[in-house]
Amino acid sequence: MTHRGDPPMDYMTAFAFAAEAFERAHPKTTWPPWLWRYAMRETYTRDRDRNFRVGYVWKPRASKSALCFFEVKVNPWNGDTEVMTDTPLDTYRPEDLEEYG
Repeated sequence: MTHRGDPPMDYMTAFAFAAEAFERAHPKTTWPPWLWRYAMRETYTRDRDRNFRVGYVWKPRASKSALCFFEVKVNPWNGDTEVMTDTPLDTYRPEDLEEYG
């Protein structure tokens, strides 16, 4: 679908929609205590339809690049979200990851 003009949503609002999608998929009570020590929220790109693609990443020690473990597509005109990637949080252990920041 092609839209004209600038979308009414900015990237900070898209992050909020992504956070809601993440918490629906992974309620806070299920988060490992180390999660945000190793994960980075709020990376984003735009696709050709100008949707936001917001990803949550972490970097495995054995890799030179970050790995997206959760990604959501956010439509900036109507707020529809679609989960594109959702890796179970218990797939990695903290000793396998680099600390963020």
